[in-house]
Amino acid sequence: MKYVIFFVTMIWAYLLMNSRRNDSSDQGLTFVEIIQIVIMSIFTPLFTGLILYYGWKKNLPKKASQTAIITAIVCFVEIAIFAIPVVLYSAHRAATS
Repeated sequence: MKYVIFFVTMIWAYLLMNSRRNDSSDQGLTFVEIIQIVIMSIFTPLFTGLILYYGWKKNLPKKASQTAIITAIVCFVEIAIFAIPVVLYSAHRAATS
């Protein structure tokens, strides 16, 4: 199941990148694009960010940089969500042993 989610997210990121690649104006991300990037980044933050950033960096640099920032934030939040409980549990185990 995790591979299906991975490939669906990668295809979605590629389609989003290609649909916006020929935009003539780089006004930044719209609200809908931000929501789509956040949803994709929840499942695969590194790959989503790389696909969108490198697909947009030449023609749409503002969107590319905003995408990099959003995916980095989501990645750090995910690390914090998963790492903090592990550290707290390890500290609790060490204190009670």
